[in-house]
Amino acid sequence: MEVTRARTEAAQKTGSASPEAVQTAENRLPGRHERPGRVIALLNQKGGAGKTTLATHLAGELAMAGNRVTLLDADPQGSALDWAQRRLQNGQERLYGVFGLARDSLHQEAPQIALEADYLVIDGPPRVAALARSALLAADLVLIPVQPSAYDVWASQRW
Repeated sequence: MEVTRARTEAAQKTGSASPEAVQTAENRLPGRHERPGRVIALLNQKGGAGKTTLATHLAGELAMAGNRVTLLDADPQGSALDWAQRRLQNGQERLYGVFGLARDSLHQEAPQIALEADYLVIDGPPRVAALARSALLAADLVLIPVQPSAYDVWASQRW
């Protein structure tokens, strides 16, 4: 059973579900803790803006602070997955879980994943409108990394 925050809020606003009924349904999920983790997406239409670098560093810092962190690599290029594999090959410990989820249904799947983490960090795709939209819908917070050049600032103004 998948319960998303958007569906929960919509059900409560329309009166089709009481907060108690929603809470009861959520508590039946295996491994469910008090609330889903915070979803942070790093998005920018431009490639090379630093999304993957910031996503992996943010996930690492949150994990080293004692949080349970999952990184979703929503970029079809899969650089965050490659980086995690490279760390393991070099004998470094795994700080957080990394999954590839470059699908337009990310916003439907992310809430379930967030139930098992304190933070869910999404490394967004460049130039994939439907996938970026899905990451945006899933996010509680969106960070838009921008390089200090006129072209990068111009490209980010479309958000």
